[in-house]
Amino acid sequence: MKAAQFLDKRLIFLTGKGGVGKTTLTAALGYLASRCGKKVLVCELEKRGNLPLALGLDGSTYSQRKVDDNLYVMSMDTGRALAEYAQLTLKLPYFAPIGPLGNIVELFSMAAPGVREILSVGKLCYEIHEDNYDLVIADASATGHVSGILGTSRNVHNLTSAGIIRDQTSWMDDILYNPAQTSIAIATTAQETPIAETLELLETLSHSSDHPGNSVFVNRVPSELFNRREESIFRTLTGELGKPARAEKKTADEMRRLDSLFSAADLAIKIRRSEEVQLKYFESSLQLQAAAKEGDSPETYYVPYLFMQGDPFDMTKQIALHLAEELSIELS
Repeated sequence: MKAAQFLDKRLIFLTGKGGVGKTTLTAALGYLASRCGKKVLVCELEKRGNLPLALGLDGSTYSQRKVDDNLYVMSMDTGRALAEYAQLTLKLPYFAPIGPLGNIVELFSMAAPGVREILSVGKLCYEIHEDNYDLVIADASATGHVSGILGTSRNVHNLTSAGIIRDQTSWMDDILYNPAQTSIAIATTAQETPIAETLELLETLSHSSDHPGNSVFVNRVPSELFNRREESIFRTLTGELGKPARAEKKTADEMRRLDSLFSAADLAIKIRRSEEVQLKYFESSLQLQAAAKEGDSPETYYVPYLFMQGDPFDMTKQIALHLAEELSIELS
């Protein structure tokens, strides 16, 4: 899949190990797509409120809220999704008491695994099926669970021979398992455990012929602080600083500040070197997986580590600019 085609999908599930920044990436991809003129809905499947926060809003609601031109956000609520399904599909009146309905969903989901997933995925597919949005991006569950989420629709479809539920899952399948419409994006960082989980998920997905295409976003890649020659100069300066004649010319406070500065720089170099090893391992592993399956490696995009504080939405916008470069998208 070419980079420029990534945002031409209708439904993107962004998954990844907890803590790798997939929520921020979801927000940034949604913002970027909206800047490209697409009407976009971003949705957090696990109702935590982090996705709205990344877009400058407080709290989490099932109702879709406008963030910016062409950009909307919502948080999944299975009780509300069931009420909406009953109203739109089964022609039942809208259920007012959401609390009791939520309890019913809880009990039902315990007896029938997959209920939560089918309601969540069904809501996203419905928005696409009705052409309410050009693109829906889901901040999905952690690595390892997304495959089960996508398989829920197929399982329900196979268990029902006829009727309204089978009809519903039929058009859902047409969206979910069509690589022209749906994609799985995996967020990771250049660290051992996230890399291992990403490779494991890619291996799992490669064994399923009807799973959509996938891509990888390597997040928080630290910039190279020094090249090799500059690092040699840095080491020389560090050594010179420690010599008695040099140290005597500095106050105790100046020495502490310089020591902190050089220690931070040294740590940044070590982290970069360590993550560089993980990146090379990851890239070589992708090539080996592709060779074993006689296919292509997933597209891999890199997002730099941004040292920013303040408004989370500003951070989201800055990441969107970097993603535009990675995805070869020109913004006006």
